[in-house]
Amino acid sequence: MEQEVILKEIKEYAKENNVPILQDISLDLILLVLKLKKPDSILEIGTAIGYSAINFSRYLKDINSKILTIEKNENMYNKAIENITKMNLSNTIKVINADATQYLETIDEKENKFDVIFIDAAKGQYLVFLENALRLVKKGGIIIADNVYFKGRVLSRI
Repeated sequence: MEQEVILKEIKEYAKENNVPILQDISLDLILLVLKLKKPDSILEIGTAIGYSAINFSRYLKDINSKILTIEKNENMYNKAIENITKMNLSNTIKVINADATQYLETIDEKENKFDVIFIDAAKGQYLVFLENALRLVKKGGIIIADNVYFKGRVLSRI
């Protein structure tokens, strides 16, 4: 029950501080996919304050499963670390403070493949993120991109 209270607080903080987090309808759909997939590994591009990664962690395959999430903004990164720590998920969710367009290039696809990749970062960079996601997703894995039509910022790059 305490975790539900913390999640509600995180959601309220996001609303009060104009932090973009997943809308409920999108979150529900993604959680359904994760429930069916039972991923062992998730890569999230765009952490914000950790809300989605925290929610995703409930549907990981087992205790040894991991989420790697990348956040460029240092303030968001720090708030994500704080929220993940409050939820006792520091051993499950690893947050990287970096520019994903550069950091993704450093991930070796021979050593790191992901069951699910969730893209929710700078909309104008989605093609770069997608190229890396295609390289890093396991065979039979799933790539999810949020806000693909976001104010035309993604489609205008195609």
